[in-house]
Amino acid sequence: MFEHAEKSDTDKSGHIDMKEAFILALGLTFNNLGTGIAASITGVNIFFTVIATFFISILTIILGESIGKNVLGRFFGKYAPLIAGVLLIILGFIEMFN
Repeated sequence: MFEHAEKSDTDKSGHIDMKEAFILALGLTFNNLGTGIAASITGVNIFFTVIATFFISILTIILGESIGKNVLGRFFGKYAPLIAGVLLIILGFIEMFN
């Protein structure tokens, strides 16, 4: 379901509603499990890690949406699923080797 963003739109409305966004967010938050494990192993304060992760995530999501809509959407709109997939693969490799 999470391999392609458009598959998250289960009712094929062209927009992701609250229920679909919640399911997508649930799948994407598994990255936080790794962050929590790494923080506990290294002895980092979990409370500050959670707060920092929350605020940085919100800011980067807003920034990414803005860049996607205003800059990249105009130039790469028809290639968006391909570009999103490539970015996720690159991020996966970065996470694997860090």
